[in-house]
Amino acid sequence: MRAVSLKTRIRLNPAVKQALCKFCDSPLIEGQSCTSAIENKSKGARKSWADMLVRKCHTCEREKRYPVSAARPKRKTDRGVGDGGGSALKQKQKG
Repeated sequence: MRAVSLKTRIRLNPAVKQALCKFCDSPLIEGQSCTSAIENKSKGARKSWADMLVRKCHTCEREKRYPVSAARPKRKTDRGVGDGGGSALKQKQKG
């Protein structure tokens, strides 16, 4: 299916793309041909939007990472906390 989409330049649905190994083109079936885990390699896993779904193919032993959709928090300026951490040059230009 992937080869056909590459030849005909058709976009595959992301769910279909995640169901096939990008390296060996084998179907990824949870528990049989792949292992899935959620990782967060941010400092102490503090960033909830940095969660990654890691799928490891048992055929070629390679890993593919997909972002888990989590909304990022608003910036400090949008939340009304502080001035956004501007530099001294910006403050000098204002005053």
